[in-house]
Amino acid sequence: MIAKGLLVRNEQGHEFLLTTGSSLLQGSHELVVTRKVRNQWVLVEGTEAPEIREHLMGALLEFFAGLCRTLNDSNRAKIRAPARSRKGSKPRHHQPHESTIGQLRRAGD
Repeated sequence: MIAKGLLVRNEQGHEFLLTTGSSLLQGSHELVVTRKVRNQWVLVEGTEAPEIREHLMGALLEFFAGLCRTLNDSNRAKIRAPARSRKGSKPRHHQPHESTIGQLRRAGD
């Protein structure tokens, strides 16, 4: 699968799509914001574009934070079987690895 962009619906039910594009004039990449109007995607321009783009980036960060929380919770819930022991040796118990986001969260506390 290939991600084409980030689709977000605001509290009023309006849909916005954040994509990346190339600026032919500047020769660089840019974030493109479109809004769904009558089942058509319309480019958001003018003074509202930066504000909406900022809200969309916040939604993206919230999505990733939720994804990290979900992955961290699922890692904690896994029950690992102890490694097979050789005769006379003690079984080793595996500790789940803590993710980077957990380390960052602890460092910021």
